[in-house]
Amino acid sequence: MKKVLLVGESWEVFSIHLKGFDAFFTTKYDEGAKWLIEALEEGGYQVDYIPNHHAPSKVPTDLAKLKEYSAVILSDIGANTLLLHPDTFERSIATPNRLKLFREYVEQGGAFVMIGGYMSFTGIDGKAKYKNSPVEEILPVTLLAHDDRVEIPEGVYPEVSKPDHPVVQGLDAQWPMLLGYNQVIAKEGRKFWPWQARIPFWWWVPTARARPRPSPRTARPIGVPRSSWSGSSTTSSGSSWWTGSLIRSSRDNLCDAKRHARGFPGRGLSHLRE
Repeated sequence: MKKVLLVGESWEVFSIHLKGFDAFFTTKYDEGAKWLIEALEEGGYQVDYIPNHHAPSKVPTDLAKLKEYSAVILSDIGANTLLLHPDTFERSIATPNRLKLFREYVEQGGAFVMIGGYMSFTGIDGKAKYKNSPVEEILPVTLLAHDDRVEIPEGVYPEVSKPDHPVVQGLDAQWPMLLGYNQVIAKEGRKFWPWQARIPFWWWVPTARARPRPSPRTARPIGVPRSSWSGSSTTSSGSSWWTGSLIRSSRDNLCDAKRHARGFPGRGLSHLRE
């Protein structure tokens, strides 16, 4: 059984409750990965999930380990969490740069996905910190140098502009509402499919060594045809409303999961500026 590595998509909340002279604290831990994990598993893939608080110590630090996976997916996890291994942060011991390992992994044929959120791409207040990193080099977009969020509190519904395209066949006509997205800029030579409000929700592009054959992506992840790409990466700047199959690697179909709607509350998707 082929494997997928999913990293991130978890959070902890620390609350202070003030009651006049008195105060007390509460904490809560939550994860938002189960919908994606279920879809991948139903597509026949084993998912190794590493939540944010385990990522500094448990995300692989050698290329051979990464190459055991058909794809690596980062969802709402900042660069610092991947860069600062406990040996480096706590004991001042040099450790491999995992962002460089991701780049090498893609160059050698691996599939890579970044899903957006407050700690993806450039992120809230610029704190995700993928700008000018090796990860930006393998993405099909250029990241902003500042806070890249665009909030849409009133919501927006994606509308398919090319309903006859094979990649959207069999999907529901009504798609879930989005509440925000990360803004990015399409790299030169990268095409995208415009959707409502010119928000291209998902797309797939190969590395620079491969022949470009981009395909649209939407809030409901869908597949892309097999190709001879040597390595590839895809991006969605938001984790809002997962449905359908997620991605396909450059070598084979990574996941043919459910084709019907499956709500995944979160943020919206990416907006490309030409």
